Amino acid sequence: MKKINKEIVVSQYNGSPRDLAKSLNISLPSAYHYIEKYDLKIVSTREKFLNALKETQDIDVLESKLGLSKNRIYCYLKEIGLKLPKKARTFQCRVSKKDLEYLYETHTTEEIGKIYQVSRQTVCNWLNGYNIKKRTKGRYPILDRSITKEFLVELYSELGSVRLIAEKVKLKTCHINRLFREYGICLDYGPKPKIDDLAFIEDYQKYDFDQLAKKYGVHRITIFRMAKKLGLSKRATYNISKEFCEQNKHKVAKDIANELGCSVALVNAKMRAYGVKRK
Repeated sequence: MKKINKEIVVSQYNGSPRDLAKSLNISLPSAYHYIEKYDLKIVSTREKFLNALKETQDIDVLESKLGLSKNRIYCYLKEIGLKLPKKARTFQCRVSKKDLEYLYETHTTEEIGKIYQVSRQTVCNWLNGYNIKKRTKGRYPILDRSITKEFLVELYSELGSVRLIAEKVKLKTCHINRLFREYGICLDYGPKPKIDDLAFIEDYQKYDFDQLAKKYGVHRITIFRMAKKLGLSKRATYNISKEFCEQNKHKVAKDIANELGCSVALVNAKMRAYGVKRK
């Protein structure tokens, strides 16, 4: 076994018995034995941290020098009530100031972020870094006049949707709507079916909204608006008596509804109201 004298122990000792045992390739109890034998002082991790903190306050240097994690270093700092100075962040931007100003005139921060595949906050940081004055909240960007009225009408006749136009020209839907208002283009929201009023009044008494919408190939809201326009917004009331419910309690609610021309929910509600137990 190799003899370990005082000079070797002192040269390898840094205040930690565990590090001494590792450097001399001995057990931890043997390291404590040599420290006690040569009257060496055991320096705790916290003391080492405080001594290193006098030399530097850089978190990266402290991490590599002490072999501690940043989380542990911040815990020690919190115990002693000390905060490290923040590092000055270097400004980095993938866009020149001239290009950013030009884009910001006609685009929002979200649209610029989509162009360069970054977040909206990153674009705001670019604007702050170049000291570009931001628009006030609620103010729209300048309209892009490169999209002419003829081009917009052609796109709308081809696509038939403001959202699809916005996706194609890579602008916001609100921007395209503003262009439509600016040019005075009337938007036709969906096809307007030509339904005869008299035929609709007759069918209105026979079918419900869903059946009418399916028959005319439109949305049920369109049926509701047409009914309101013709003064048919209120449906006919159905006088379902208790005797009628008692006589037809063996039937299925859907069959009763088809017979009366009302909804299944109304039949079930009347049955519950009269306390009729269906078989």
